[in-house]
Amino acid sequence: MSGSGRQLPPRWASCNLSDVADLVRGIAFSSTAKSLTQAEGLIACLRTTNVQEQVEWEDLWWVPQAFVKRPDQLVKPWDILISVANSYALVGKVALITELVTRRATIGAFIALIRPSELIDGRFLYYVLA
Repeated sequence: MSGSGRQLPPRWASCNLSDVADLVRGIAFSSTAKSLTQAEGLIACLRTTNVQEQVEWEDLWWVPQAFVKRPDQLVKPWDILISVANSYALVGKVALITELVTRRATIGAFIALIRPSELIDGRFLYYVLA
């Protein structure tokens, strides 16, 4: 991305991340609102624990759908999850969503998603960020 001071390969261009992707912050909810089991009216919620080399789908929290205020807070294939809070070792850790294992999912407040535009392949952007 721009500002790195490195020489780019021929026919490459530098840009800001905001030129090729949107950043979507996760939802906030109280600890009493989460459930460890799926139920009617609840949506899967990914969190920092789920951001591994690949998205870890086995350990989900379920929260009321009412906490999802905007459609862009629903994860999609090729979104990139990024840890934005927690320990020094976890901040900046990324994972690429290649498929949705559950029908609908959102993200918790300690992670964000980077949604690539049509200008860039999400896989390439993931590898740059990783």
